[in-house]
Formats: sequence, structure tokens, C-alpha cells
Amino acid sequence: MHTYVTLFIYFLACFVVYQIASAIVSNRRHAARAREFDCKMPPRVPCSDPFGINNIRRLLKSDREKRMPEYLIEKTEEVSHLEGRNVSTMVQTLLGKDGFFTIEPKNIQAILATQFKDFGLGDARNNNFKPLLGCGIVSLTPLSQEDRELMKVPFSLPRTGSSGSTPVQCSAHSS
Repeated sequence: MHTYVTLFIYFLACFVVYQIASAIVSNRRHAARAREFDCKMPPRVPCSDPFGINNIRRLLKSDREKRMPEYLIEKTEEVSHLEGRNVSTMVQTLLGKDGFFTIEPKNIQAILATQFKDFGLGDARNNNFKPLLGCGIVSLTPLSQEDRELMKVPFSLPRTGSSGSTPVQCSAHSS
């Protein structure tokens, strides 16, 4: 019995060291990419716990109440008020990981069209959209070249220029 406990503690310690090392390497890689693109970290949605469990609870509650768009607008307004300026891109902690949210047209254009290869939707995004939309242009990674070309058309038109004075922020967060 003692051997099993020792093995369990050994494997648990190895797992924790691996997770910490992975987080450090990932953070350094993201910081390097952010410097490469001259990106700034967007403002953070306030949360009372370090793992973002309260953020998840609020998201799930707003989803159950079928008021997710209103919730996201409220969060955008809350962060804008805290920052003292109009905020269109923000980050929040969700189960210990950073989740980015943007309504900035230039950032959406970069993610979906002009810099598509630099961003990934990730498994969480794909799995969330699959029941709603099935496999398609929003929930499928990687997209085919044909799908990318379809996405470039709406985002390459000059309509996104209406937010002229809004500062552009981006994240170098790639999967």
C-alpha cells in the first residue's frame, strides 16, 4: 500500500511540475508573439477568484436565462467604465485560462480573414458551436483555403473603417 501512495505522490508531483513548465513556456511564447505584433494585453474582466469560476457561473446563468448577448454587453460596459474609456476587446479568466472577447471590427477581421493562420479557435470554441451550427465555417478548424476565401470577402470591404478613433488591441493567443 505504501508503494502505491509513494507512486501516486511522485506522479502528482511530476504532473504539477509539467503543468507549471508548460504554462511558463506558453506564456513566454505568447509574450514573444505579442511583441512581434506590438500587441497590448486587453483589460481584464474583474473576477473575485483566480480561476474564473465566478465568471463561468455568470456565463452559465446568463445562458440559462437566454440573455447571453445582454450579459456580454453588460461586461463590456462594466470594463469600459472601470477603464474610463470605450473597451471593445477584453480578457477574462475561465477555469484558469484566459478567454478573449472582442467586438472590435479590426480584430474580428484579423482573426477571421487577414491573419487567420495566426489564430486558432480551439477545442472549446469548436465544441461549443458544433451543437448549434454543426461543422461549418465558424466551428471547423482548420478551415480549407476555399472557406478562408469566403470569409475574406465580407471583412476585406471598407465597412470596418467606421471605428476610426478606436484603439486597436489584439492578443497573440494562438493554440
